[in-house]
Amino acid sequence: NAQESNVVLTGSGPVTATLNLGSLRVQGVEFELTARPIDALQSNLCMSLRDFNVASGANLLRTDKRKFNFGMRYDQPLSNGNTTYAGVDGSIAGPRWLSCCDRQDSRTLVNAQIGIKTETGLEFAVFAKNLFNEKYFYEYADRSLLGTAYDIGVPADKRLVGVRVSYQIK
Repeated sequence: NAQESNVVLTGSGPVTATLNLGSLRVQGVEFELTARPIDALQSNLCMSLRDFNVASGANLLRTDKRKFNFGMRYDQPLSNGNTTYAGVDGSIAGPRWLSCCDRQDSRTLVNAQIGIKTETGLEFAVFAKNLFNEKYFYEYADRSLLGTAYDIGVPADKRLVGVRVSYQIK
């Protein structure tokens, strides 16, 4: 039997409840490729396709049927021993069921960074996460489980742009 955790609102507040889905059959395929076409460039591609069959007819919640991850990073050594780099990575995922009746469409997330690593171990980078400010729910609870007149959703992080400074002790 497959089980799934979900948030249920009780008289004493929200609690996590384990729901029994009955038998579950999962089929799928995964693929991963990492390539370095030239010394300075590394790229990767991952793909996952899944098909779920729940005997009770319910939807498997918060689980993407398709997911593609991609990334590319270019490192350029400098004559002074430092290295500059630029990279982009991201994912395309979905669709997925948030509740018995609410389906979230596919979403595309892209991240980027550019920076410099010094030979002393100091690193400076400018980065952006969720570059195109994709809006989707990270977590979601249906009104039928909550016993309320409305659904509750936790939105995922918005675009984040920042600067990172780190030091690696050698």
